[in-house]
Order: sequence, then C-alpha cells, then structure tokens
Amino acid sequence: MVILLSHRENQSQPVKYFESVQIIRGIAVLLVLLAHATFYRPDLQLPAALRFLGGFPHEGVAAFFVISGFTLPWSLHVARYRTRQLPLFLSKRLVRLEPVYLVAVLFAGLVFYIQTRLPQFPGEAWTPTVRQIALHFLYLIPFSSENWLNPVFWTLGVEFQFYLLLGLLFPTLIAVIRRAGAILGVFVPVLLALPSIFPAQPQYSLSNFAALFALGLVVFMWHAKFLHAGAAVIGALATTAMFSLHNDPSSALASACTAAFVAFWTPRKNWLSTFGALSYSLYVLQLPVVWVVIRGGMLYFKTPGGHFLLWLAAIGISILIAALAHRFIERPSQALSKRIRYGNEPG
Repeated sequence: MVILLSHRENQSQPVKYFESVQIIRGIAVLLVLLAHATFYRPDLQLPAALRFLGGFPHEGVAAFFVISGFTLPWSLHVARYRTRQLPLFLSKRLVRLEPVYLVAVLFAGLVFYIQTRLPQFPGEAWTPTVRQIALHFLYLIPFSSENWLNPVFWTLGVEFQFYLLLGLLFPTLIAVIRRAGAILGVFVPVLLALPSIFPAQPQYSLSNFAALFALGLVVFMWHAKFLHAGAAVIGALATTAMFSLHNDPSSALASACTAAFVAFWTPRKNWLSTFGALSYSLYVLQLPVVWVVIRGGMLYFKTPGGHFLLWLAAIGISILIAALAHRFIERPSQALSKRIRYGNEPG
C-alpha cells in the first residue's frame, strides 16, 4: 500500500474545484449574519422562528475553520509547496485577503468613532490610536491590551496564526504522513488537535481551535489519497471529540457535518454558491452595517413590524455592500494573488 500511495503522489495532482466548500461557506456566513442581525439588540422584537434561525453563529465559525483546514493544505499540496516559499505563500494570502480586511477595519473604526459620539451612546467617546490600528493590521490584538474594532476579526487572527504555522510545517507534515502510511498517518492530525484539550490564553488563539483545523486536515488527507477510509473516519471522530470537550455540541456537530459534506458531497452550483463567493466580504463588513441600521432605526421604529423591517434592511444592506466590495476590491485582489506563483506548480 505504501508503494501504491507513493505512485499516486508522483503523478501530477489535477486542480480540483470543490463546489461543496463554496456552498458551505455560503451557509456559514448566512448563519453569522442572521445571528448579528437578530441578537445585536436584545430588545429587537422578532418572531420566534427568526430568533431560532439567528441562534447558530458559532456553528458558522466552526465550519469556516474546518474549511480552512482543508483548502489551504489542498492548495499547497497541488502547488508542490516548499518551506523556502513561505514569503510567497504569505504574500499570496495577504494580497488575497488584506485589501478587503483593511477596508473593513477602517469602516468599523469610522462607524465606531461616530457611534460613540452620538448623544444616545451610553459610554465614553472612542478615539483611535496608532497602536490599536497597527495591531489590527498585524492581527496581534489578542496578544495586547487592545480590543478588536469589529468583534468578528478575532477569527481572522486565528486564521492568520494557522497560515503561519502551516506555511512553516506543511512540507514536514507531508513527509511524516507519507512515511506513516495510509493507516498510521491519521495520528498526524490527531496529534495536531491535542492542544484543543487544554484551553489556553488568550482565548482566541489557534491552540483552542486546533481540532477544527485538524479535522479539515483529515479531509484533505482523504481527498489526497493519504488515508484509508477507515483511518479517515477515526481521525474525524477523534478530532471532533477533542473539540467537543470544551465547546457546545451543536458546534461540534456542525464541524463534523462540514467535514462529511466536503469529503463526500458533490453538489451543483446554486444560489448558496453566490453567498459562498461573497462570504469573506460579507463576513468582515456586516457587523458595522447592523450597528448602524438597527441601532439607528430603533430610534424611529418601535413596533414589531418596524423591527422586522429593520432586520430585513440590515441583512439586505449588508449583502449589497459585500457584493460591491467583492466586485471592486476582492475580485481584483484574487486575480492579483493568482499571479503570484510558486514556480513549481503542475502544468
């Protein structure tokens, strides 16, 4: 079996597109958006059904982490990545993600600055500092005394920690996996998930979510033919169980479902794929829109019907702004990122 596995690895790995990933991204970002629009203000009067739909933000975040644990190793494997190419890898990620993120940081800062100076704001006015903004750009807020301008940015910090670790260790991981074989190789993601058993500070650090990225790695190993089906199932169950020790069962179930869908589901493109394409812009830009629309609108709309209209407006305007950001910022960034090549990709 080791010989057969080696034979497969020496073949050029075709570039493969996973529609399931895009659809799950769409579902995940909608779960987060619904949660923010529904529960930003506890006194927002909405039907029970909508409040139920808005109750799954953590499940959406768990899905995003599992997807990253799969897609990043897959892309590096296809590109035949080497550790010496770490600057290129980080350059590709920053060119792809940073423009929209920087706009989101400035947008959140502007909204927060104005909001804290309104007469209705109960606290002190916020004044930005160079240190706080600079720490945002470097994703170092969790390791400082500053706060994120937009609470959802904590997940980007965790993702960036994952990028650094993966860029440094990926070739070594692949070498170990190849030596271990299609059965014992499952111990690699299981060992990488172990930090999740021991909660660490700061709370929003990679170690606390290692099991989710490791679960995505199991799916990558399955698709790349590094694992037998039985070993992949064992790895998926083990990493999910580690995550569930300190997290709610529904998030653990969402992560397991995400892994299963990416592993086995081959759907056609549908309307959720569109939200998947918008997911990054929508994720980082939505919350300030919700702040403005719902906080401002509740000064004038007092009835349940009015609150429902505000809820719809917050969601609709968030999607519109995300679509504009995707069209004019994110898509050009994606195109530029693709032009940065490692030089050893298969033809």
